[in-house]
Amino acid sequence: MESRTSFTELARICGISVTAVIRRYERLRRTGIIYSENMYLNPVSVGYESLAEIGLITDLADSEKVAKSLRTNPLLLIVPSSIGKYNIYGVVKAKKLNELTETVKQIDIKPHVKTLDLLIFADIGENLWHPENLVVKLSERKKPITRPNKPIAKYEPVPLDETDIHIAKMLMENSRTPFKEIAEKLKISTKTVIQRYKFLREKKVLTLSSISIDLFKLGYNAVLDSFMKVDIGKLREIETQLLQIPNLIYCAKFVGGAYDLRTAIIVADFQDVFRLKEQILSIKNMKTVEFYLHEIPGPWPYDFIGKTLLN
Repeated sequence: MESRTSFTELARICGISVTAVIRRYERLRRTGIIYSENMYLNPVSVGYESLAEIGLITDLADSEKVAKSLRTNPLLLIVPSSIGKYNIYGVVKAKKLNELTETVKQIDIKPHVKTLDLLIFADIGENLWHPENLVVKLSERKKPITRPNKPIAKYEPVPLDETDIHIAKMLMENSRTPFKEIAEKLKISTKTVIQRYKFLREKKVLTLSSISIDLFKLGYNAVLDSFMKVDIGKLREIETQLLQIPNLIYCAKFVGGAYDLRTAIIVADFQDVFRLKEQILSIKNMKTVEFYLHEIPGPWPYDFIGKTLLN
């Protein structure tokens, strides 16, 4: 469901009054279950050629020192919590491949870095987050998800002016911002804002539109990360099977490197962990899978990458 879906439409879908929808939505916001409403930026549309996840292993005593020094690099975004076997994890953004290569070199020569794994995204235009897989009721988290097969989309850079960029930034911060409010802030007509918004959506500059949820308040307590090496000829088929797993809300494909896929699934308890491990390992054409359990870093999904790409 689009985060800009009107309360009138929500009332029609739910079979209740608009007033009731507004009251319930405000309660979800007030109690913190709904954290924010956001739109997500397609990096390709604003000129980025490469994005890569980067995992570092350092001595634990040195990890904060290393992370602090890395945060000064404008092309590197550090994830606020460790992931898997890595005690420092981040994303490298680059408009040119040589920028990616140079950034990795600068990180690799740091004295306290023992291991560096680079995982280059196979298609940076695809949405990695899958909030549509989130199960709100814990009792339904074991039911498989049925989804239609989507054609592989082609993304290209899109020329944007300052007005386009301002509108995109405001909607990425709060996707429910009224067009009239945007028009007043930018001193343009509401009609112009609507036209620009349609352009940004049609050209796939703004792609995913979603609310962010406090997962703890829904009864979830951790994230199960899976790093996979697979039969590369079956990658698309394996990805399709993985995306049928409830609460799998992140899925990334990589080109070369130590892993071909990484997924993140939110879990309520250890029974979830054991069940999900068995389910993933039963998928055909898996070569190796590494599982790691870690704390939920904050409201999900949260596009900490996209918010920096228009700066």
